[in-house]
Amino acid sequence: MALSAFLLVLLTCRVAAEPTSSEVLLSQAIPSGEQNSNANYLFQQGIKQFEVRQYQSALQSWLEALKIYQALKSDDGELKTLNNLGLAYSNLGQYKKAIQLYEQSLTIARKIGDQKTEASSLNNLGSTYYSQKQYLKAIDYHKKSLDIASQSGMKNIKADALNNLGNASYANQGYQDAFEYYLRSLEIQEKAGNRKAEIQALNQLGNSAYALGKYQKAIEFYEQFIAITNDNNNTEQKTILFTNLATAYTSVGQLPKAIEQYQQLLEFIGSTNNEAKAKVLNDIGNAFFSLGQYQKSITYYQNLLEITRQLNNQESEVKALNNLGLASYSLGQHQKALEYYQQSLPIVRQLGNQESEVKALNNLGLASYSLGQYQKALEHYQQSLTIARQMGEQTIAVNSLHNLGNTTYALGQYPKALEYYQQSLSASRQIGNHTVEISSLNSLGNTYDALGQYQKAIEFYRQSSELKKKRLGEKK
Repeated sequence: MALSAFLLVLLTCRVAAEPTSSEVLLSQAIPSGEQNSNANYLFQQGIKQFEVRQYQSALQSWLEALKIYQALKSDDGELKTLNNLGLAYSNLGQYKKAIQLYEQSLTIARKIGDQKTEASSLNNLGSTYYSQKQYLKAIDYHKKSLDIASQSGMKNIKADALNNLGNASYANQGYQDAFEYYLRSLEIQEKAGNRKAEIQALNQLGNSAYALGKYQKAIEFYEQFIAITNDNNNTEQKTILFTNLATAYTSVGQLPKAIEQYQQLLEFIGSTNNEAKAKVLNDIGNAFFSLGQYQKSITYYQNLLEITRQLNNQESEVKALNNLGLASYSLGQHQKALEYYQQSLPIVRQLGNQESEVKALNNLGLASYSLGQYQKALEHYQQSLTIARQMGEQTIAVNSLHNLGNTTYALGQYPKALEYYQQSLSASRQIGNHTVEISSLNSLGNTYDALGQYQKAIEFYRQSSELKKKRLGEKK
């Protein structure tokens, strides 16, 4: 009779290339015909401050420059300063103010026929709407920027617009569109020899291919990413590289290769970032667990537990304890598993995390059952069932019902076992959980057999067998 356990893992996350705004298109120097060295000086000073991320200082420089250009009625100086002010406000998270300034810049650009600044302002408007998660608006503005850049031969702005269209489409779950935009952007960046943008496009192409379920294709793009970044000591890029490749290898079932990538990442991180190290230790533990190498997974989960306690990260500590329990249980070390689950339960209760609590209780029941401690198992499963029903967690409730049936059966309480199995059968059918449905039918057969009601036992065995054959046929 099948018992249900829960793997509360720190899930492997693909470092997804969180789509970002394109490289900022800072304006060039205001033409000297303006005859105002002070305004030009302030304008250039703002650019230098912006480049070193002194956004508030850049803002002040450009605000002062704007007053002078407006007094001089310099459309060219005003529109470029407005565009850059929008950029500063956007980087300070003041998106509404940024949009107002970009729109003012756009109006002037169209008035004087400055297509470059028009395309830049449209692109920046798109990036600002993207930052507010208004992806459809972002796509609309980036498309307008792309049209102007394409018609006027502005390759840099065209590449930025394509990249940003990819970002917004990806965020809006339009992965195929994103893939095509990134591919077009990559072609331009390769011809221009822009390695930084090329690296970004390759990573994003890998992410889009991954999101489309084309894992082998994703690996190809990530490997091209390696070829360019191999001699690069950029920590962020290498972290993305190792993690994305490992996740892609995991998705195609190449777990040893995934482990190689994670171990390189672990070596690269060293002792500099315990939070990042904790995630990688968990990922390696999960990979070894999936390979059935439980002792190796325990080694990594124990290191993870030590770090989570140093960081005082109780949520991660619970997951590490749970994973240690599951790996120990898989090795037949049921007492050890019980001890890990017992350590996790008071922590999840302190955190008020009912989802983790109900899973910990179910796992405690499983370990107690395996140790022959049936009364303890009953207590844990009943608590798990109560909380699962309160939360509306039907899947967990169904498992708890079935496990209660198993435990009462083991105690020889066959009428009570029948009640639980009937409830688990009914509930599993309601939620379409065929695994528990098949198991419940078979368990009902076992129980009626134990009661000497052989005809009923045969009927439930038959239903279980037929459903199992049907499900196997559907999978083919």
